[in-house]
Amino acid sequence: MLDVVTAFESKLHQSGDRFQSKISVPKQVLVDHYPEGEEATNLLVGLEFPVIAKPLFANGSAESHEMCLIFSPKGLRSLLADTDSPILLQQFVNHGGVVFKGYSIGKHVQCVKGRSLPDVSEGQTRPHQRL
Repeated sequence: MLDVVTAFESKLHQSGDRFQSKISVPKQVLVDHYPEGEEATNLLVGLEFPVIAKPLFANGSAESHEMCLIFSPKGLRSLLADTDSPILLQQFVNHGGVVFKGYSIGKHVQCVKGRSLPDVSEGQTRPHQRL
């Protein structure tokens, strides 16, 4: 889903559409182990903490909804040591604790506003927090 939105954002930018600044996708990367050295430099470039760690597979199970907010490289190392599944890391963006989800079937479209994670202040320094 995020790849689709990223491609759409890119097309808007290329077309010079005046609404391009209203659409953005946080940086994301898929990891299955803690990267070291040059691999870490290449893989994590531009990814700043805090990040949200999400399971790769969204299969409707309770585990597919488990997320973790990670505040530091130490927290990321700790989380990856405890799992053997691939994890999607996504840049956390303060968003006022609100999320909008869009659903469509055919020509019918429904947008739902819901609660989300609260904003994170710069003073929060714990390594990671399960959500």
